[in-house]
Amino acid sequence: MTYKAMVLSAPRTIEARWIERPTVGAGEALVRVRAANLCPTDIKKWKDDSLARLLADTPLILGHEMAGEIVEIGLGCGAFAVGDRVAIDPVLRSLAPDGREYLKGIGAAAGSSTDNVALLRDEGIGGGFAELVKVPAGNLIALPDDVSFEAASLIEPLADIVHGITKSGDVSGKRCAVFGLGPMGLMHVELLAFLGAEVVGVDPRDDRREESLSFGAKMAVAPGQTPRVDVAYVAAGGGALAPACAEALKALGKDGKLVIFASGTKDASIPLDLNAVHYGNQTVIGVVGFRPEDATRTIELLGQGAIDVDRIRHPLIGLDGLQEAFGKMGEPGTFKYGIDLART
Repeated sequence: MTYKAMVLSAPRTIEARWIERPTVGAGEALVRVRAANLCPTDIKKWKDDSLARLLADTPLILGHEMAGEIVEIGLGCGAFAVGDRVAIDPVLRSLAPDGREYLKGIGAAAGSSTDNVALLRDEGIGGGFAELVKVPAGNLIALPDDVSFEAASLIEPLADIVHGITKSGDVSGKRCAVFGLGPMGLMHVELLAFLGAEVVGVDPRDDRREESLSFGAKMAVAPGQTPRVDVAYVAAGGGALAPACAEALKALGKDGKLVIFASGTKDASIPLDLNAVHYGNQTVIGVVGFRPEDATRTIELLGQGAIDVDRIRHPLIGLDGLQEAFGKMGEPGTFKYGIDLART
């Protein structure tokens, strides 16, 4: 038996293939994907020319933001059963021989591309841009009935955001700046506003600044114009990370906090005024991924309507529209392409 998957077969090339249905062993489940989303991390893999030789041998199935229902399950999966509605934590964690944490990812969410190609080749674990995905039971997240598959497909990115906001403390009544107003930045804006913060959006693009106001920001400014704030969240990645962090630190008031949410280029660094941090009693916080308690809180927030799911997951496409979507991601009018498997 086979299932349909959209695979990264070469840099900038997504194509449909029929993949052999994986064997489900003890502690594993097979999930029928109902909703998924396109993420900037997927775009990075799609653009990576260095993967050409690796992909010529075995492709990658990308997609790590997803939700669906269990259609097959092995022994030792606790309370999970066939028919259960689930979201997925895509990060696979294990210990290397030297004791360090070793990461791989469902849908290439973490770890090296070499390891993630091997996941599909050797273990049958692909990603969410497919009809089926095999998942270790420890990475399944049970869904309540009041959270749709569409909303649940956003649990992974939203739980990352919840992680950072939780580590920065109570934001109610505080002025919070969000640097970078792409999909992750706009979700920061909407969630912070829901939690009672006065939000300032910061981005060089006029359309994104305007959009942030409709997502709940009280003010939107271009870089270089950030007012004094209590907390700054940097969701601007790549080459924009360093200048955004530098400006965020200058904008922080006494007792201010900087949350570095995005990742940058390998050489990302800035001069740090240590006395300003010291005398200002300021805090710099790095966050990556999410914890079980962040997922639980995210499900609660989704149930409360904290996020306009339909607006974030826009435009909606079927699996066959992925190649075109990869090329258009980030254009005006697009937020986070939502993949509706019923459209395939």
